[in-house]
Amino acid sequence: MLFQNTIDTTNYMIAGYTIFFSVITIYVSSLIIRWKKAVVELATLEDLEN
Repeated sequence: MLFQNTIDTTNYMIAGYTIFFSVITIYVSSLIIRWKKAVVELATLEDLEN
């Protein structure tokens, strides 16, 4: 047989999922921080307008 043994790539899968979820968490955190800053800036601009 040509392919008798299957290569164990479990560690690569775990590393890939860890990196993926870390990047997604950082991205979502960044969006939340930017959203809060934009809300504060909008409120400041509306106060200045009046």
